Amino acid sequence: MFKYKYRKYWIICVLSILAILTTIAFHFYESRWIDFRKAEKHFADGRYSQAIEFYVKAMKKDLAPKFYITQLLFAAKITNTYEPIVETYKKCIEKDPDNAEMIEGFADFYVYFKEFDDAEKVLKLYLADHPDDYYIRLELARVYSWNDNYEKSILEYRKVLSNDIHDIRLDEYRVKLEFTKVLTYAEKYDQAIDLYKQLIFEKSRDWEVYIELANVYLALKDYHNVFETLNKVPYQELDESSQIYLADLYAYYKHYDIAQEIYENYLEKHLYSTNVYRKYSNMRIWSNDEEISLEILDRIKYFYPRDDEVLDDLGKDYIFARKFDEAIRVYKHLIQRTKKVDPSYLIELGDIYLTLDEKKMAIEYFQKAYDLDPLDDELKRKLALTLAWGGMQDRALPLLEDLFEENEKDQSVGIELIRVYALEKNEEKAIKVLAKLQKRFPKSPYVLMEVAAQQARLGHALAAREVYQNLLSSVEYNENIYINYADIMRLWGNYYEAEKIYRKALEQNPNKSEIKFKLAWLLVNMKRYEEAEQIYKTFIFQKKNLDKAYYRLAKEKLLQRDLEQALYYANKSFVINPSDKNILLFSEVLAKNNKNDQALILLDEIEIKRYRELTYLQKGKIYLSENKELAINILKKGLELYPDNIELFFYANLNNIKNDEFKEIMAKRAKNAQDLTIIAWSYSENNLEEEALYFFEKAIERDEKYYPAKFGLAQNLAMDNKIGAVKDFDALLKDFPNDYQILLWKARVLGWTKHFKESIEVYNILLSLNPNDPQIIREKARVAAWDKNIDLALETYDKELSFSVDLNLYENLIPLSHEIEDISFKRDFDNLKDIPFYFGYERIKNNLNQYNLTKEQKKLLEKALLKNLAQYNIQKSIYLERKAKYAYYRMHYIEANTVYKELIDFFPSNEEAIFDYAQTFCHLKLCNKARPLYQILVDDFNHNRAKIALERNKIKSDPFVRFAHEFFQEAGRGDIDRVKRNRTDFNLGFYFRCRNLLRFTAHRWAEEPTYEKNTQIKDVEDLKGITYDAYGYSIDFDATFSKYMGTSLGFRQKYYLKKFNTTNLGHLFLWFRAKDAAKVTLGFDRDNEIDNIFSFRNDVQINRLFLQSSSLIKRRLSIDALGEAQIYSDNNFIDLFRLDLGYRLTPFPKIFKFEVRGEYRNSDKLNNFVFEGVDLVNIIHPYWTPNHYKAFLASFSWYHDVSLLQFCEAEKHYYEFKLSTGTDTEKNPTITFYGGWHLEFRKKGLISINGYITRSRIWDASSVWAEYKYSF
Repeated sequence: MFKYKYRKYWIICVLSILAILTTIAFHFYESRWIDFRKAEKHFADGRYSQAIEFYVKAMKKDLAPKFYITQLLFAAKITNTYEPIVETYKKCIEKDPDNAEMIEGFADFYVYFKEFDDAEKVLKLYLADHPDDYYIRLELARVYSWNDNYEKSILEYRKVLSNDIHDIRLDEYRVKLEFTKVLTYAEKYDQAIDLYKQLIFEKSRDWEVYIELANVYLALKDYHNVFETLNKVPYQELDESSQIYLADLYAYYKHYDIAQEIYENYLEKHLYSTNVYRKYSNMRIWSNDEEISLEILDRIKYFYPRDDEVLDDLGKDYIFARKFDEAIRVYKHLIQRTKKVDPSYLIELGDIYLTLDEKKMAIEYFQKAYDLDPLDDELKRKLALTLAWGGMQDRALPLLEDLFEENEKDQSVGIELIRVYALEKNEEKAIKVLAKLQKRFPKSPYVLMEVAAQQARLGHALAAREVYQNLLSSVEYNENIYINYADIMRLWGNYYEAEKIYRKALEQNPNKSEIKFKLAWLLVNMKRYEEAEQIYKTFIFQKKNLDKAYYRLAKEKLLQRDLEQALYYANKSFVINPSDKNILLFSEVLAKNNKNDQALILLDEIEIKRYRELTYLQKGKIYLSENKELAINILKKGLELYPDNIELFFYANLNNIKNDEFKEIMAKRAKNAQDLTIIAWSYSENNLEEEALYFFEKAIERDEKYYPAKFGLAQNLAMDNKIGAVKDFDALLKDFPNDYQILLWKARVLGWTKHFKESIEVYNILLSLNPNDPQIIREKARVAAWDKNIDLALETYDKELSFSVDLNLYENLIPLSHEIEDISFKRDFDNLKDIPFYFGYERIKNNLNQYNLTKEQKKLLEKALLKNLAQYNIQKSIYLERKAKYAYYRMHYIEANTVYKELIDFFPSNEEAIFDYAQTFCHLKLCNKARPLYQILVDDFNHNRAKIALERNKIKSDPFVRFAHEFFQEAGRGDIDRVKRNRTDFNLGFYFRCRNLLRFTAHRWAEEPTYEKNTQIKDVEDLKGITYDAYGYSIDFDATFSKYMGTSLGFRQKYYLKKFNTTNLGHLFLWFRAKDAAKVTLGFDRDNEIDNIFSFRNDVQINRLFLQSSSLIKRRLSIDALGEAQIYSDNNFIDLFRLDLGYRLTPFPKIFKFEVRGEYRNSDKLNNFVFEGVDLVNIIHPYWTPNHYKAFLASFSWYHDVSLLQFCEAEKHYYEFKLSTGTDTEKNPTITFYGGWHLEFRKKGLISINGYITRSRIWDASSVWAEYKYSF
């Protein structure tokens, strides 16, 4: 009984145990189905990321792909998941390579992510084994058309349609319709028309075909056939706006009854449509006016069907054909005519704009859709990501945080969240999110790229590069990875490699706007402004990305110091989009244009936190130039709000920055090496180089991996002309060989420190990496010019001038030239072949608005000019620089001055040209015009030599004191030339406008006549040893009126203490420059002629009237000529004519020169010796009176400039020697040795010592003079 009583319990237990064991066994042996069911549940609930995870698990356990492949693809598209799905598909295909459904899905997946080339490969690989699978071939045809490869698409469609279609998956009629549309997109209108007619024959009531055919005729402006085609379509099948267009056609072809019916039906529903009512009431009038009617018909672009679904399909067809403008028009039309907008239409528009990289418009439509459906998580995700991509991080951040909190497996959301945190300077949160992603996706390339980005933000260039190099070696070519790598390369300045990556990406897809902007800004960083400007202006010409193009152009022009253009473009950007970023730039440009009030008003409108922080800094810097106290108060207020901003702290304490105690406080306040580097650059901007170097070194101590500090240290040493910077650059090159930025700065510092040969070698390395870099060509040529290797300089410039922009433009304009009849254009076009360089381009550009052109012709001509804009700008700037450099080398400073002005007007950011332009003014004694140019270089370019030149320019304009002493002695020609003279001067000098000098001088003379050994002068013993002292003063004024004319004038009085009379002396010189051919001086000078005792007694004075000319021919050869009339107070007259020829055998700074001189003198009256017996009591005309005297001299001179810096304003340090010998008609062989030394020191001091000694048979002379000058 017990047995039967418990039997049912035993049965239940056994069955339960069996059920449990079966379940366990099922989970163990068939766990793939468990994963599949979980994936299905997640998929049904809309949790697509989780669904993908379990589908992948099921796949790995060999679950047949047919069960899940469709769902997996859909989920991947929704979550934007790429890499794992590609791997999944590849493994599935390996297991089942003949599965057409899977091949189609894989191709469709690639298409979704716009990887058309990969889609083509998958389909072609399958078709190689299954050539008769026309369904897959049709997919290949579609992929070709989506990739704009219409010719190949048409070929594949023809293959599909070449045989009878037996595949039940294909609808032959729909295939033909697709094919016909592709023919339309390929603009093969004749073939499309034939096929549409064939389709109409097959299905005469498929109104969609009629409408498509009408649109083909409309594209051809064949209005008659448009009308004939649409006349067969019941107008009720069209939407209302297309019905009105059809009514216009009926009216045009005088079918007034039908036109009236359509107008009236429309007006019944839309009583207040004034436009349609006007057409209706004036139907007969406008239909009789051919011009007006055609204008109305030209406004018709497309005819739309009545059914929304058909119209939606049409929009998708346009997207399919990448006819995005047409698709936009369709969806906007749908939205406009629908009372309750379907969010899907808004999303489609957002997707289209995102594809076109017009993020602002994409955000607008995604936001509208999200407002209608805020529960759509996928839409929320799209909006958040697009906001982040569009730079609207403040709006993106809360959405991204919500999305990541809901799904931490979403890589795209996580990565964008990290980037937003980084922009908000919230590194701690960024690192936390990155750690989560790394843990979940340790091998994901996208996560690894973010790891590299994090290392880059930390300034660890080596670590960032290593991450990318490992990543690239482990994956197949992926454009996104390379593009991100190129972005990161900017940290360590490997610009050439980054440029190659960007250009390769653009070769594959020339329409990628974002990459174009990246490339353009990279070119700006390399000072290749011309190429960048062409990219930006192309966007403007195409009316694409206008906000960004204008913004970047404004920044570029600001760097170029083209302030007027910068203001124009910044204003354009601001008007299009008054965002905080644009306001910040606009205000900066306004301030640079001295419109501080407007700039400050604008800055008050900024709202976003990270821009507000910059606002206080910018306001403070604006006020610093006007009201330092107010500026510091504003900066301190900003510091209270943003206490972590180290630059605000620096400028808020600007009065203390030289204080050692404050430096220590600042070093402790800095959070990291980045802050210390910011401090270093702030010191550098304020010309405190020692402090800058100190903080760079501190930054390296804080973080030895921090690359910006290492490079900044070397760069600042270079800017301070320290050759030690080369060692630092070489150390960096060990880690980053062939790095553009490091090599460039090494080449620069070598050039600045006069290691010209070594500098040129480094520039040659750069040119081997990129032979066509115009900036490197310029810089190499400049160094060669500094080295006085003018042949190499010209050869280097000519490399960039070897091609002709005119010939390129000529080839571009050949098709257009056949259409333009304007005679002026024809002439200018033909001249392009004959005019070298850029002159023809410039003529066409300048005459563009004068030609008689249609709008289309003018647009095509502008497009051709724009295509060659960079080449034109480069060629013109290099041509002008070459011309100016060559003129400067030949010391033709007026010509160089003129050319440099033209060059700077054309290319305002050419620092070398601005500096050389200032130098020409210095050489032309117009220092007041040089000073503002130096100031520009200091303010806008932080130009190191300009700082020195500006300081020296100001010092040279300061008042000065000068002490000078001269000793002179001569003995010869009997008692004629017998005197010793000591002269001491004390000067006070004052400059007016720098180039005008007024001097007051006090003089003292001590003059002692000497006597020949056997002299016959009466009472000579009583005369010996007597010195005649004199005092005097002079007032002198020197002025340079212009580069062509100047003057010097002075008045002097000399008072003898005994015996002799007071004398009035002076001079007046007027000089002219005949351009660079010659400098001509016309002068008058009055002085005492004191050669002996009788000169004193007779009060002899000399008046010199002279005309002098100095010419420099081909730099090395000089010619000087002098014609002088010497009029003496004792009624004598002497003619003097002199010609000097000189030739430089070696260039500056070590000049070895050979000179020859020819001279002629003749006196009207000769010496008259008066005797009393044997005693000489007087000499009438007591000075040398040559009689038809001719002399010939040859000399060799050596001049060595050992100045630390060798430019016009720099402190001079040189020495010189000269040895001369010759003979004359008095049979008097002569030899003269001259020596001199000149030193300017400690900025304000000058000392010089000079002397000569002459020995000959009948006349000896010697002199020594020295001076000391100090400016205060």
